[in-house]
Amino acid sequence: MNSVGFNPIELDQRISNLSIERYTVEAALREIEKKSRVEIVDDFYVFSKPVKPKKAFVISLSGITGLFIGLFMAFFVDYLIKRGDKKVW
Repeated sequence: MNSVGFNPIELDQRISNLSIERYTVEAALREIEKKSRVEIVDDFYVFSKPVKPKKAFVISLSGITGLFIGLFMAFFVDYLIKRGDKKVW
């Protein structure tokens, strides 16, 4: 008797079930595409190198933004003091 290690009938049944499941999923995706307003125009692509954040740009932009906010707050507090409200905080 030749022992294979698996039951070929169960394997065929499993392949059949997976095939049915695949067709069900594909049919569901086609239905979603019909009802959806989203259209896939082109295939996606993955870059070979990951995109890294531009640290110098982010730091300089946050510094400049901080300076502008600081200047605005200084002029705003000066305006409140000159307006007559001695207690600003």
